[in-house]
Amino acid sequence: MGEVWDVLYFEGNAPDVGKRRENFIVEMLRKEFPDEILSVEQAPSKEKGWDIKVTFQSSLVKRYNLKTTEGFSSIKMAWDGFPSEERFLSFEFKSNLLYVAKEGNKIKICVIDAETLNSLQREIKNNPSKLREYWSIPKENTNPRGFGLRRRTVKKPVEKFKNRGNYVEVEHKPFTGKEKVESQKEYFENWYDLVKKIAEKYHRGEKSDG
Repeated sequence: MGEVWDVLYFEGNAPDVGKRRENFIVEMLRKEFPDEILSVEQAPSKEKGWDIKVTFQSSLVKRYNLKTTEGFSSIKMAWDGFPSEERFLSFEFKSNLLYVAKEGNKIKICVIDAETLNSLQREIKNNPSKLREYWSIPKENTNPRGFGLRRRTVKKPVEKFKNRGNYVEVEHKPFTGKEKVESQKEYFENWYDLVKKIAEKYHRGEKSDG
């Protein structure tokens, strides 16, 4: 996953690299695990409560907000509307958080359950003075809508869950120097061939391979 993370930056930060990472993770789960172990579905575009739904062994269903960040940084939880104290205090986590962070040459993955996040929210309600310690508000020079969890708010449960079996950490080899230049060239050559192939099939009225 670490190497894939670097490859997705070959196109720069736009279009949204976070969405590209999400799309790759979804396809990875679909292709690397047989359906009898798990199946995954992305949320409809207007869904705000979850990003992916995973069905384990054809019975157990879990919904996750999937967040990927560089290091343990603040993560956006609400994208619409302007932040206010009323919105902070009324926010409810309805899905578990599948958090994937790249820190140096390590990928860190942790599942934070919704109840843990809601317990943090209850701490805020019981002590509103802590509100801005937990919630992150957009800076003036950025998109002013929405709000997220501060770095410390995310890192606290991640550290807590390290010994609970829902945390994994792996190292990866970063792309550097000549290897990176050659890999970028190969990426765009293959990207062009893939896009052209799909466009030509569509032009001829052929169905996609899947």
